[in-house]
Amino acid sequence: GAGIAGIAGIAGAGWFIAFAGAAKSSEATRANAVPIVAIFQRTILDFDSTASPPDCAMTLPAERHGRHPSHRVSIRPPHTSARTSGDDRETHEPPTLSSDLHPPRGTKHRPMTSSSPAHQPSDGLFPVGRPTPLGEYLRELWARRDYIVRVPLNELRSQNAHTLLGGIWLVLNPLLQVGVYFLVFGVIMPIDRGVDSYLVFLTIGVFTFHYSQRVISDGARSVVSSMGLIRTLRFPRATLPLSNSVGQAVAFGPVFVVMLVVVFAHGNAPTMRWLLLPVLFVLQSLFSLGASLLAARFNHLYRDLENLLPFVFRLLFYVSGVLYSVDHYVDDDLLRGLFACNPMYVYVTAWRWVMVGDPATAVEAAAAVIWAVVTLVVGFTVFRAGESGYGSTG
Repeated sequence: GAGIAGIAGIAGAGWFIAFAGAAKSSEATRANAVPIVAIFQRTILDFDSTASPPDCAMTLPAERHGRHPSHRVSIRPPHTSARTSGDDRETHEPPTLSSDLHPPRGTKHRPMTSSSPAHQPSDGLFPVGRPTPLGEYLRELWARRDYIVRVPLNELRSQNAHTLLGGIWLVLNPLLQVGVYFLVFGVIMPIDRGVDSYLVFLTIGVFTFHYSQRVISDGARSVVSSMGLIRTLRFPRATLPLSNSVGQAVAFGPVFVVMLVVVFAHGNAPTMRWLLLPVLFVLQSLFSLGASLLAARFNHLYRDLENLLPFVFRLLFYVSGVLYSVDHYVDDDLLRGLFACNPMYVYVTAWRWVMVGDPATAVEAAAAVIWAVVTLVVGFTVFRAGESGYGSTG
């Protein structure tokens, strides 16, 4: 009995010593762990202080139809407490995420809107989808003029880089187009009645028509083909159709040289009307740009437009007098006036009058100016109205 009691006493003493040692070890572990946690929190806080400004309010993105939510979510910086008296250790409170959904008692909630500049953050942040004033929008476009010019030039250089002839295709493409049309409609099944120099007539019509067609068709795809860029960077979306128009205007240079060669080869000398060539080119370019802005907006809304445009231009090609003389087939002045409702016919006729003196009236001259101004203003307004929606997945 005494031996058993002695063994039990020794075991109890061992358990007591082990428990006391474990408690002391636990206190030491906690004492060492507190500075480690404090260092870790201090590292996080230092990183947060460099990553975002203090007391920064992040505005939630705009909801559908341009409405902003009626609250803000703010990340408040942590508050450092005073040093404790016992262990001279510094503790921190973790960052807190606060919401203005429930303002303090006695205060009125004032939601942030895009139309109240006084409530917008002063650190450069602004609500997503905020409408940009027209003057600021145009200044941003001008600030990106380097992109608008350089990108299409680089695309033209690389367009036929993988081919044997390279950039020569910029001249060969329009030449082959004119050759095919002349072979079919000038030789096999001639429709050149009422036209003295059918090759010149056809060359001017085909080149000028396809210039506007390329600007509008490529402009319609400019937004939908740049979704990655739109979702990544903030810039005026009109930069995309405008850059495409600049590229097509540059590509028209070799085509215009070929057109001059054909005109000179048939004995046509320059006249005073040729001074209007820059004006006419600018008017047609403005019309094409406005139409491309419209096409880009509606093609973003309805992707079917991209598939319908080739058929629309094919129809316009045959009703715009590109292959035949409208004066020879239409004698009624009223019907001829209706052709002024077709902008492609207006610009084709104006080019022929300036370069070779084909008949044209004051109606076509006025229509060329009206179509350019109205289409550009309407196209830019409609395109800019959907600025905040480009790149959306909905």
